Amino acid sequence: MTAVVVLADIPSTGFLTGQEAERIAPPAAREPLDDAVERLCRLSETNEAVLVLRPAWLDGLGAKAVRMARLALSTDRIAGISLNLPPLALSLIGDQLTFVAPYIAPGKLAALAGRLGQEIHSGAWLRSVAGLEHIPTGLGQHVASYVPGGGFLVSASPHQEVRRLVKNGPVPPAAFRPADPVHILAAREGADGEWFNERFVPAAAAATVTFVDAQPLGRKFWGSGKYVEFVVLSGHPKAMPRAVAATRCEPCAWCGEPSGPAGCPFCGTCPPPGPGGVPQEQAVGIVQDAGRPAPASGGVVQMARDERAATMSLVTGPAAESKLDRPRAVGPQIAGSRVGGAGTHAESPSEARSGVS
Repeated sequence: MTAVVVLADIPSTGFLTGQEAERIAPPAAREPLDDAVERLCRLSETNEAVLVLRPAWLDGLGAKAVRMARLALSTDRIAGISLNLPPLALSLIGDQLTFVAPYIAPGKLAALAGRLGQEIHSGAWLRSVAGLEHIPTGLGQHVASYVPGGGFLVSASPHQEVRRLVKNGPVPPAAFRPADPVHILAAREGADGEWFNERFVPAAAAATVTFVDAQPLGRKFWGSGKYVEFVVLSGHPKAMPRAVAATRCEPCAWCGEPSGPAGCPFCGTCPPPGPGGVPQEQAVGIVQDAGRPAPASGGVVQMARDERAATMSLVTGPAAESKLDRPRAVGPQIAGSRVGGAGTHAESPSEARSGVS
């Protein structure tokens, strides 16, 4: 079975009773990663694979912990996936992946992480977007933050957008609504939630609304101490099976693990180019207004890592340098660039079958 780990200070919502991913809070910037690495190693020794989720908008300590654990055990069965999602949504998806982990292969589970981000509507009500950094915001919207009254409806997935709310005005139509019955998971901090309760919930025609404790990283993501964060999801019994069925995977050309269009998150093998020479991770991306393909919000994108730099940051000394200078055997093609846009990416591709990351 695959162990799912959320490597951030993102506790479980408790929405899925008895189905909670492992939680590992990384240490402060100047503190060692020993405890996090040790826990990842223990999980790897007792499970078929370990899938580590972390926020894409945090620093790289989580990615470093994954690399160190892979190196310590000389394994490629620990994969890191970063999700460009707010804390409440990421917490829910971590628990959802834990729920289905016993039934699907590790590679498909990694690809499903991105798919689930497209199956929900996550966002927040904000009084001001002056401090919002992780979702594109226009100058006019920043200026409007200082105008009394109203607020903003911010969507993080499946599409990122910021909409100005007019006091007593209609609720903007949602760009995406999950299949009925609709459930809303919400967390409130520093706000009374009047607009959310009286306007947003009826407009969403939700069957249930569940309030949970605010996430510790909520202020950091939303850039405000006054917000109501929410996740709108489907409660239909076939919602999860449909998401799993819609997650397209092919056997990895190198290790055989089922992998999505972005490539294998375990050995790091890139997919072959799509039609017309377009890389698969671009071919399946959302075409933006400017005509540039970008990965769907919550989609998995193979993160480029230079093998030499990643290894030399963990292994020092002349022996390590001489080993790296020797020609490598012909192996899988390793991704060489990060694909831009909101979404996810797999971290730390190792040399195939070597565990070096």
